[in-house]
Amino acid sequence: MKTKKALHVYLRGGLGNQLFQYSTGIALAQEQKRELVIRGDLLPRAEDTIGSISRWPNQIIEFDHSGRVITKSYQPSGKTNSFGKIMQLMRLTGERFPNLVSKIGWLASESAEPLLGLPNQRITLINSYAAFKDFAHKNRMRLRRELSQLIEPSQEFLSFSSAMLNSNPIAVHIRQGDYLNLGHIYGNVSLAFLERAIEELRGELEMDNLWLFSDTPSAISSEVMGLLKPERVIGPGILNRPIENMLLMSKASGFIAANSSFSWWSALLTQSGTPVVAPHLASARVNNFSSDSELDQQWRILSV
Repeated sequence: MKTKKALHVYLRGGLGNQLFQYSTGIALAQEQKRELVIRGDLLPRAEDTIGSISRWPNQIIEFDHSGRVITKSYQPSGKTNSFGKIMQLMRLTGERFPNLVSKIGWLASESAEPLLGLPNQRITLINSYAAFKDFAHKNRMRLRRELSQLIEPSQEFLSFSSAMLNSNPIAVHIRQGDYLNLGHIYGNVSLAFLERAIEELRGELEMDNLWLFSDTPSAISSEVMGLLKPERVIGPGILNRPIENMLLMSKASGFIAANSSFSWWSALLTQSGTPVVAPHLASARVNNFSSDSELDQQWRILSV
């Protein structure tokens, strides 16, 4: 298939962001009858940080995905090369003039969602952080099936999956890591939210069997640990693949989410009928869950 008939998705960010880009690519490639090409040119070869913000390698290759992967070069460790700077400029342009860049075949923005379905619109390149939730929901069953087919799952993941099936715990996700320095954007861990979320599920599920998931378990306050009293605490030292943590959380009997795209995807991957409680934080500039925009009306969004 010739390159001009391909739709190129340039992955950015961590697993949650990459999955939004991937699911958007799937939907548009189907609609436009194009080959899906997954590009890793804007990613580092291995996890690193720039300005205390984490950068992740290609997470889509961790499961049996659709499309063809092309990576002509990686971003240098701790730096951004000239191609990365050009693509960043493209995204900033798309943020200010989203419909203009979409008319020339680019879906490029930091956060704005340009209107799709414009006359003669034919997207050939995706370079965006925007969360197109409708595309994710549209392909929910397909994405569940693909992500469940992990490439070389770890023995720890298989063991935890079996234990979770037997004990039916509630999963609680506390997203910290680089978020600890970004409280002005994503808010901070809220004890009030966790208290309300537990009350929301009390009487519906067994509350003395909680599994806590966090990227930095050692940084969780004693007040939060005292409230949750988790049976297990799972972090990178136990399961170091983000996709295994995401899938394991989605297998729980109930899920208390964090304000992160990682949590959003775990919620999407839960089985129908699984109670999901998520926060909408007044202190956050960016909220990954919103009562107004969520297509799954079964999710319970608590304003905090």
